[in-house]
Amino acid sequence: MIIPRSNMLIWGRIGKSHIPSRSFLSSNSFSLQNGCVFFALLLSLSLLAGCGDNIRATGKVVYSDDKSPLTAGVICFETPTFMARGPLQPDGTFRIGSLKDSDGLPAGTYSVYIMDAIKIIGTDKDGGSIIEPLIDEKITSISTTDLILEVTPSMKYFEIEVERYKPKTGTRR
Repeated sequence: MIIPRSNMLIWGRIGKSHIPSRSFLSSNSFSLQNGCVFFALLLSLSLLAGCGDNIRATGKVVYSDDKSPLTAGVICFETPTFMARGPLQPDGTFRIGSLKDSDGLPAGTYSVYIMDAIKIIGTDKDGGSIIEPLIDEKITSISTTDLILEVTPSMKYFEIEVERYKPKTGTRR
């Protein structure tokens, strides 16, 4: 089998013959095709490095009636193409992350909602959990929230007030 030298990135042993090793960037092996691959790799790394420009948004979620903290749930900041979130701590505070905890998010306008803000109030006859929402359902989904926040380098701490859950009259649990 004959392999043209210009298409090889790293030379090595082929069958019983020995070909000396060559560097990727040596003048004989660095072709236009390899240059394009190398450029694409550098571009990808620079885009990932741009994630370092994220804003480390933090805040606190409290009930509007008495300013006590919401102690359960996950707060989500979302656009049509991006989502970041952070778990609520026992004191109601949060730090937003996208790829990992608290790595922040890009500046922009976000729809904000809170998932899993529930408490377990018992078990049913089959051993399943009976849950009760802690907050008004309008802020528990991207499709129903009316909370819009602008994240900027100067606006990165948010104190968010939410309404407590109120069971609808005439409904049974």
